[in-house]
Amino acid sequence: MFNAPDVRYPGQVPVGHFVTRAICYMLETTLQPGQTAANLPDQGSPYGFSLSSLIPGLSGQFTNPSITSLLLDYVATRCQFSITAPIKMGKGQATTISDAKTKYDGLFTQWVAQNGGGAEGTIVAAKSAQADYNGSYMAWFAQQFAFRNNAKGIVMGHTHIPKVGIVESWCQYVNSGFECPSIPDIKAGKTHWNFTMIAQDGTMRLMQVVHNTDGSYQIQPASAPSDQVVYFPSKNYSCYVKINNGSTDLVLQTAGASSGYYATKPPARIPANQTGEFWIQDFPGPLVGSAGTATYISSGKPFAFSFSCPVGFPNTASGGTKLLASSKNPPSPNGPYNQVPSDGFPLFVEFFIEKSAYIPVYSSGRGIGGYDLADNRDRAFAFDYDGSGKLDHLVLYRPATGTIWFVKNNAGQFTKLPGSGANGVGGYDLADGRDQVFAFDYDGSGKLDHLVLYRPGTGTIWFLKNLRKKRPQGHISTKKATGSHLNLQLLARRMLKVEM
Repeated sequence: MFNAPDVRYPGQVPVGHFVTRAICYMLETTLQPGQTAANLPDQGSPYGFSLSSLIPGLSGQFTNPSITSLLLDYVATRCQFSITAPIKMGKGQATTISDAKTKYDGLFTQWVAQNGGGAEGTIVAAKSAQADYNGSYMAWFAQQFAFRNNAKGIVMGHTHIPKVGIVESWCQYVNSGFECPSIPDIKAGKTHWNFTMIAQDGTMRLMQVVHNTDGSYQIQPASAPSDQVVYFPSKNYSCYVKINNGSTDLVLQTAGASSGYYATKPPARIPANQTGEFWIQDFPGPLVGSAGTATYISSGKPFAFSFSCPVGFPNTASGGTKLLASSKNPPSPNGPYNQVPSDGFPLFVEFFIEKSAYIPVYSSGRGIGGYDLADNRDRAFAFDYDGSGKLDHLVLYRPATGTIWFVKNNAGQFTKLPGSGANGVGGYDLADGRDQVFAFDYDGSGKLDHLVLYRPGTGTIWFLKNLRKKRPQGHISTKKATGSHLNLQLLARRMLKVEM
């Protein structure tokens, strides 16, 4: 908060600038002739004074709307710097800490508003103030930034103490710590000049410059403790969520938190073949846990996701084609899939949406080829209408009504063929609700170009042959025209009464 630009004054120095000026004044008035800050133990960049040791009275004030004024008053008093003493700025103009108090008043309230307002905004603003105060919650903001930007890892360098990694997190994290420690600290091996090396695969490694006894310097790998996003006595009942989208673009429709708040909200869009990340965290105070939902739309199809890490109840997660879940540490990419640990915290959930093996090539909500499919008795099957050896026609029929249609597909355009109507087919009346029809290879030609019609419970079965199949020349046989446009010859002379 104190070292970030104030959105109300774009391009101007933050309030932390005046903290630094007060500390510089104190150093200037206490250094011996010929000394610089680099000659003092426990100094360097960042400056050696932590706010927690410099102004312990600020502790417990992190939700006070007047925390900016309190900070500047505490610093001025501690550094024996008058709040009315002139401070010369970069362009030659003069100001004072008193002026800065007036100018930056309301900074905390502004942070609350720009982070969602209410309890959620207050929590984020308080974490920001505490991060400036003693370096805690730096990892919280690093992880939030990584989730918001779908980043594999984050490198920061604000605190005095290097950190590597975040416990119970997906996020790679390195805080480089000192960038310019003091000379006595380097020689004593107390601190080192640290930097982070990032490999081509994104792996991050903390490095340090070591002062050897012969006066030379050497670069070597460094170790450092991990950081955390929650501090004792609180516990981390967060849900960390990833959605791996192997289908078409996902567009967010709704998102909600029934318990906790979104430290990082579900992204508005997750493009095809990319991953979206978000984070829901429990509120501080009485242990309740976190629980939320998010619904996305892809090609008109909704995908609903739910996840919860409650206190005293089993963890839950559902959604997507499949999922990986684990508690305390991120799940193994090898599974097991679709198993959610009943206990443990925080909860990690990785959802997968896989592209279906089938994609729609035709769809309709009003039937097909003029046939309305509006009756729950309707039936349909594929049929080799023209003896081509391809099941590229449809038969649609409605038992008990006499209705049967033959529909041709021409590049996605479906049209009704002759012989379709409401008077049955080939003499079979289709007047009974038990009637059923299917395609059949009657003559062993390998073609399903005959019809079988039967009436269960009556012994009735007919076999019909289509006499209007196309010949190679395209002519249509008109043998035995009966008034029906589709002439079907009864292969069994008459209706066969099968004695049961």
